[in-house]
Amino acid sequence: MAVERFSKTGLALLMLAVGFFIGLAVGFIGAYHGSNFWYSELQKDNKQLEERINQLEKEKLEVLERAIRIYQQDLEDIWPKEE
Repeated sequence: MAVERFSKTGLALLMLAVGFFIGLAVGFIGAYHGSNFWYSELQKDNKQLEERINQLEKEKLEVLERAIRIYQQDLEDIWPKEE
């Protein structure tokens, strides 16, 4: 048999090497899937942040428009238009 060809130490080293490479492969597969998961989570967070930024920009524009209207009204109160 193949086991008889190796000494106990050689067989142990072979099993250790096979286990190491299996562990390495499992680790890389896990890292790949983990990175895909976190990337998708970051994409979701990024989309939510973009939506929030757009909402805040709309609110900012509304506030600026209101401030301009108030400022124009104040100017008209100070210097009424002559007809």
